[in-house]
Amino acid sequence: MFENSDLYFDMNSAEFRLSRKFTGHIAISGDPELMLWTTRALERIGIKTRDEDSGGGHILAEYQHGCPVWSLNYKTELQSFSSVYDLICFLKLNRIQN
Repeated sequence: MFENSDLYFDMNSAEFRLSRKFTGHIAISGDPELMLWTTRALERIGIKTRDEDSGGGHILAEYQHGCPVWSLNYKTELQSFSSVYDLICFLKLNRIQN
């Protein structure tokens, strides 16, 4: 049914997904719910996430004082964002390619 389609079934997540071409990778850790939403947003802009940091940058998604915060450690710089939207906008301007 999906042979000639960009749609496939991901056995790990038990979801139908669109095939994507990833241009970069980044490690992510932190709160599981924030990680889920962040991972999906990153995939939409072509960045694949992984659990371990292998030098391509790292995102820590956590709650601080009850508010979500995304801390990006990339190219020896540490940036903090108060929304996943702001994080994604920054990453779109500063493409991660590795």
